[in-house]
Amino acid sequence: MKFICLGGVALYRTGQYGRAVEILTRSEKLWAQAKGLLPGDLAFLAMAHQELGHKEEAQTALTRLRQIMRSPAWATDLEAKAFTIEAETLIQGQMTKPGK
Repeated sequence: MKFICLGGVALYRTGQYGRAVEILTRSEKLWAQAKGLLPGDLAFLAMAHQELGHKEEAQTALTRLRQIMRSPAWATDLEAKAFTIEAETLIQGQMTKPGK
């Protein structure tokens, strides 16, 4: 991937979902102004929201991720595709589990 908020990803990977949302949201705003949204930021933002039980925010971030993945700049990026699949699997998988 060209860029990603590594701090936000590290926080997500270590289970610090609230801080990950804070950092990834900040990163998303900065990149949106500069160069456009980044798939990695949106994927990990969606997953962090999902882990926190913020179903609507997770779905919104996932929808935005899917939209930018249609652009030629990201459609062939393998890492961006992998993050998208990871987010879809987590969010859609938990949506279909009983009690979730």
